[in-house]
Amino acid sequence: MKKILLTMAINNSLLLNSSFLCYDFNANSTNIIKESKEINFLATADIHAGYEDSYSSQTISAIAKKLSKNNNRGVVISGDLVGGIEYTGNLFSYKTMMSSISTHTLAGFGNHDSGPNSKFNQTWLNQNIVKRNAMTAAPILYYASKDEVPVYSWNWSGIHFVQCSLAPINKDVTVEQNNPPGPALTELRKDLETNVGVNNMPVVLSFHYGYDEFSIGENWWNQEQRSEFENTILAKYNVILMSTGHLHFYPNELYTIPVNVGKKTIYDVLSGTALYGGYSEISINPDNKKITIKRHDVNKNDDVVMNFKINY
Repeated sequence: MKKILLTMAINNSLLLNSSFLCYDFNANSTNIIKESKEINFLATADIHAGYEDSYSSQTISAIAKKLSKNNNRGVVISGDLVGGIEYTGNLFSYKTMMSSISTHTLAGFGNHDSGPNSKFNQTWLNQNIVKRNAMTAAPILYYASKDEVPVYSWNWSGIHFVQCSLAPINKDVTVEQNNPPGPALTELRKDLETNVGVNNMPVVLSFHYGYDEFSIGENWWNQEQRSEFENTILAKYNVILMSTGHLHFYPNELYTIPVNVGKKTIYDVLSGTALYGGYSEISINPDNKKITIKRHDVNKNDDVVMNFKINY
């Protein structure tokens, strides 16, 4: 198992004005600096369109401004797009809220975006918003939507991304028992076999349930499901990052979780709760194999309140 070194650097001048924290997660003892060829994108989750007392509109507005800077490719959203799929008004709230970034959005479903009694709304959200936006945001390589839950992939500059929606599982066993994930693990495996194969291409995964204490503690996906995912995907492919949601947390909370599979360590990073004003800027540098994540808080003038790095 790789030795994970954690260092925390706090800038004193920033500390006087905000809770800015900097973390550096090193999975390697040496790091060769080369000319940067970064892939930059934005990420968030848990928009819950239709909720009152929400900062999601402000979060999306801040993301829209950031999209034009630093060559950001798009925004990856790890589920819970609406506050409840059963309320048609939430669908239109989401469509209106996302209009400024619709052509740059690569979103997946969360547990609030599907349900057995809302098939019409679920189909409409998938076909008329999620799929249409994804097709304009990136060259989609694979798109499956059994039970109208999307699983799809694309490449950005030699890195393979897969949006898995709810979780990389084939059957839902959650406390709600009403959110069919579709055969997401099967579709993920098909995509990676076809579009990655044995070439060791770096892979980034987005899904809703993560490795945080809420997602695993409340059994939203169980140990058997996580083990199957780890053994068939994480152990076999060069997954360098998982971006997740589901747990609602404030932007200055860390929530970067190491997942150890054999000799590998892959980090699950909760990208930010849009509902609370959080989102992340993510940069991947394939030359020095470093991922930089800057968490923003729209409630603090869109300042960066958390800055951490991962070597892969």
